[in-house]
Amino acid sequence: MAKQKQVKIGIVGLGPRGRLSWMKNLLRIRTCRVTALCDRVEALVGQAYREAGDPDIACFTDYGEMLAKADVDAVAIVTAPHDQPDLICRAMEAGKHASCEVSLTYDMDDLWRVVVAVERSGLKFQMAEQVMYHPFVKAWRKLVEEGELGRVVFAQGQYLHWMTPDRFWVDSGTGERIHLDDAGDHPRAAKSRMWNWFPHPILYLATDLGPILTVLQDRVTRVTCMGTRQESYYYEGIPASDIQVALMQTEKDTIIRMAAGFTYATPRDHHWWHLEGTRGKVETARSAEIYGGAGGVDTPKIWLESSGEESMREAEWRYSPEDLPEEARGSGHGNMDYFALSSFLDAILDDSDPPLNVYRSADLTAPAIVAVQSVEQGNACLEVPDFRPSEKRKAGNYPT
Repeated sequence: MAKQKQVKIGIVGLGPRGRLSWMKNLLRIRTCRVTALCDRVEALVGQAYREAGDPDIACFTDYGEMLAKADVDAVAIVTAPHDQPDLICRAMEAGKHASCEVSLTYDMDDLWRVVVAVERSGLKFQMAEQVMYHPFVKAWRKLVEEGELGRVVFAQGQYLHWMTPDRFWVDSGTGERIHLDDAGDHPRAAKSRMWNWFPHPILYLATDLGPILTVLQDRVTRVTCMGTRQESYYYEGIPASDIQVALMQTEKDTIIRMAAGFTYATPRDHHWWHLEGTRGKVETARSAEIYGGAGGVDTPKIWLESSGEESMREAEWRYSPEDLPEEARGSGHGNMDYFALSSFLDAILDDSDPPLNVYRSADLTAPAIVAVQSVEQGNACLEVPDFRPSEKRKAGNYPT
């Protein structure tokens, strides 16, 4: 039998992220053919269909109907995290591979449901976390492998992103954003996915934990977390901690500090990562530069004991144009969105394990859920489960 050359894929969830990023990128990748579009909001389906420009794409407002009738090998699920586990499990039951947006879920039971469903199906699954494909991750991984940093004993990551007043509510009929001041009088105001993070911003942790665990090839085993009161000091009436900070320990004995906050004014720092080893340290710039922005006065930095230098010096970890396939250029998030999708498609075509398979996806997802449990239990230090099969849990079975 000839090797399949394209993956036929259906996209579920056609808001701005699904339509303007996932669909746009999947339409450009030669190993993919978009054959179906699905969203509960009919207007969004129509808009995506027109933007796709392919009259042969089938359109649906019912997910079950799409799974039953559409000619798809896989589904791309770009919905709110509380919806994704059910959609993933239904895809697996229907014999379809699945990829989903970050975060996979905010519920531990739902996370186990996904792990077991993927194990029972034998199909491919990958959470589309993109920052693990950034050049700094590859460079830092090489430093760790070659021993240049010594033993990594401490790591930090943070996502501090001021969500402006138009990010909390959407029009349920069109999907358009509604300003916070106008939501009370709007007849079709519906809560955006932002509300799923409340009152715990630490739930949106996977994107910032992903690079660290990829560099270290490690998993988190214990978490404690604390935060400010569960009512924003900036947005009156928004039931959110303005910041939460988690302290974690990994299986290989690295301590990690992670911070997240979305409801107070910040510059475009967004993401920042830092590693401390016994022989060196590295960090990214504290600016939008991480996603290919113009950057600012700050720069990435490195210090190695072997250099003989007394201070950190500037470093540069970025893709050069010749490093990027044509399909990747302009794909979003500093061209990393392409790799999060193409690696999933390659795994299907090559029948290989996706880089961020269901167990690695769980490694990125579970610590955030446990961090919330820690806050709710008075900042207790709690264990993070290992989702891989073991003597105590056979693949395809739930833990007892």
